[in-house]
Amino acid sequence: GFPIGYEIFPGNTFDGKTLLPFLERLKKRFSLKRIIIVADKGINSKINLLKLKEQGFGYIVAVRLKNADAQLHKEVFNPEGYIEIQTEEGIFKYKQIKHGFKVKDLEGKIKEITDTVIISYSDKRAEKDRAEREALINKAIKLLESPSTIEGLNKRGGKKYIKTEGQNRYILDESLIKRDMEFDGYYAVQSSENLSPEQILSAYHSLWKIEESFRIMKHTI
Repeated sequence: GFPIGYEIFPGNTFDGKTLLPFLERLKKRFSLKRIIIVADKGINSKINLLKLKEQGFGYIVAVRLKNADAQLHKEVFNPEGYIEIQTEEGIFKYKQIKHGFKVKDLEGKIKEITDTVIISYSDKRAEKDRAEREALINKAIKLLESPSTIEGLNKRGGKKYIKTEGQNRYILDESLIKRDMEFDGYYAVQSSENLSPEQILSAYHSLWKIEESFRIMKHTI
């Protein structure tokens, strides 16, 4: 759990572009034969995963579920195949599928990555998702009271649930709110590795240790 190295990039560098050069240096520095990446959604761009596979790296990464294709969404809401567990915090269920992700390479050719995907749902996460959305909706409503402040904001925070209607008129985006509600409690992780659902989820959930170490180290710096 101890950091063994770091890289410093310009502040405007997208996270997805930092991964491959760092891995190559890490592999060479420590004479590693193979590396399996465990990472959150920031790393999960399709071109990144294609490059990882082409260069022999493995990965376990979170899926941008709301932006996924219709076929994966169909699997999410299909009740068949889920293994359900009753916990102290409510229901937890998961299922494992194989799914093909279309990706355009740097030459514009369409390729497909076929990975294991673990789709999970938990009552605890659903409650957290609802609470976070309600907080954003409340922020959006407050922003709508002062429309002049909205234009300069990025699409994060309360502005996520605001859309324009007509000329310079802002309203609450009810359709987006309704769509987001459908995904309450659902999460997905994809992996290039031939592992059990328990192994994949356990590896992914260990990320908190790395994030905590980084927060402590960054605070000291």
